[in-house]
Amino acid sequence: MKNPFRRAPRHVPCIEIVELVTDYLEGTLPDAERRALEHHLGDCEDCSSYLEQMRETRRIAGALGPEDVPDHDGLMAAFRAYQAERADE
Repeated sequence: MKNPFRRAPRHVPCIEIVELVTDYLEGTLPDAERRALEHHLGDCEDCSSYLEQMRETRRIAGALGPEDVPDHDGLMAAFRAYQAERADE
């Protein structure tokens, strides 16, 4: 039986799913936000697909090591330069 005193989860727009999905997958999303996200996913095929894509991306990326990334040192140098450039803005 449903709890008559429990409020329905808040409406979460699709654009907000992008911001919440990482915390959701890491299990750090507060309960109320998690319920709202799951409620949205139950009604939105596009966001459910996005969540599955993110799960797969995390699974694949998590299996990679530095030796799997060509020119790892060059990539890291470019990333550090990008960060330094953004810090100067």
